[in-house]
Amino acid sequence: MFIKRKKRFSWRAKLIGAVALVLVPCGVVYVLGVFATHKWERYAEKIREGGMPLTYEEVLKHQSELPDGPTAADVIAEQCEALRDLRRSERGSRLLFFDARLPTVDLTVGIPEYSIEPTRELLSRNQELLDELLAVADLPAGRLPAPRTSIRTSSQFVWETVAAQNAVMLLQNHAVMSIASGDPTEAARSVRSQLRVVETFDEYPTHSSQLRQFGAWYRTLPSIEGMLHAMQLDAPTIETLSIEIESRRRASTLKWVLLGQRAWWVETCEQLLNGDLKLSTFHHGPAPPWEWTPTWLFRRDQLRGAEIFTQFLEMGDDIPRMLNVAQQADRKANPSLADWPLLVIGSMGMSDAVTFHAWNVAQLRSTHAGLAVERFRMATGRFPDSLDALVPEYLDAVPVDPFDGKPLRLATTEKGIVIYSVFDNLIDDGGDVAQTEKRARTPDIGFRLARPEHRGIVLLDDPPPEPYPSRGPHGESD
Repeated sequence: MFIKRKKRFSWRAKLIGAVALVLVPCGVVYVLGVFATHKWERYAEKIREGGMPLTYEEVLKHQSELPDGPTAADVIAEQCEALRDLRRSERGSRLLFFDARLPTVDLTVGIPEYSIEPTRELLSRNQELLDELLAVADLPAGRLPAPRTSIRTSSQFVWETVAAQNAVMLLQNHAVMSIASGDPTEAARSVRSQLRVVETFDEYPTHSSQLRQFGAWYRTLPSIEGMLHAMQLDAPTIETLSIEIESRRRASTLKWVLLGQRAWWVETCEQLLNGDLKLSTFHHGPAPPWEWTPTWLFRRDQLRGAEIFTQFLEMGDDIPRMLNVAQQADRKANPSLADWPLLVIGSMGMSDAVTFHAWNVAQLRSTHAGLAVERFRMATGRFPDSLDALVPEYLDAVPVDPFDGKPLRLATTEKGIVIYSVFDNLIDDGGDVAQTEKRARTPDIGFRLARPEHRGIVLLDDPPPEPYPSRGPHGESD
């Protein structure tokens, strides 16, 4: 009988096995990294061969040339410090559009009487600054500078955009005071200056600039609605505003934000790969126990992210499709990885960016159609039964709702009409666009026009808000 002995491995065999156990996975990771890098480089080459920019510097080279001579952007840059500090210095002054405690100002409802005198004093104190801002109505817009020293600051708010937004608010105060004083020429000039300031955000390739421009539009376009409600404008003034709005409608695009965000994504992944950035920079929770991530994972996500932005760029102006794809991408985000925004492609917030853009487009189209309706009323003495009646004399075609791709709606109200979009819930709420103190977000987006007998400015006898508490030298409340 033979006794079967167990096979014993020598220490050399054990060492070789251990080394193989380490080297084989490392080799696999290395090969995956080489393959993923090659795939990314082929994709980047294809994008550039198509004439599209991929990095931030390449995006800036694609911007249009600035006009010669002074521009609105130059005025904002020169007055940056004064404009930047304006809102802070006027804190708690019961001013229209500067005091966050005041209810949303709706000129179709009225103006709080207690805000009139403080607002006039504000304009008087800043008359020299206001004169410079009003002069931009007759200047080209130009473009705000986009200073940044590294990709980490590419999407941060810059002081120029804060100054531009405060400029819009100062001009809006001036427009309302001009309306209250019955001066349509000065009110229209103020609105045109607001439009020019808003244009300085164009071709600014960051999401932060889109948010600032959205806020500026949110204030500027209601000024036109309120001006038509409060006073009678002459035909040339309405024609001028109509041309301005149509120009802005044609120029409105998400292209530059998408190019800038794609560049941010591409360059951030490169910096992570090179070690110039760490993953913990983007981590919202406790510091992760590791910092190293395989190259192939970075390259894979870099390619996926760039492909998503490219997909949106290729959609052009098909906003309903962009909204649908963006919402699908957001739903694919893995909640368990929500603290790692750089690695979760689906959570880039594209649906918010597209929704902001669609809101701007819907409001611009509604405003342009509203001005056409007013021109129709001035010529015929009545409102049209449908927007089709405006084609082709007042509109080339009925504007399309960017949210559902259907024509904008026209509805009759108790005091007039409303031209509106269904907004992002895609439900026709009959033109419910009125903002209230308890509801800043409305079911629909649109432009209201009242019949002549219902127009005029109303002073509201509302109680003023309580004063802000005084603060000590260290910022503590008394």
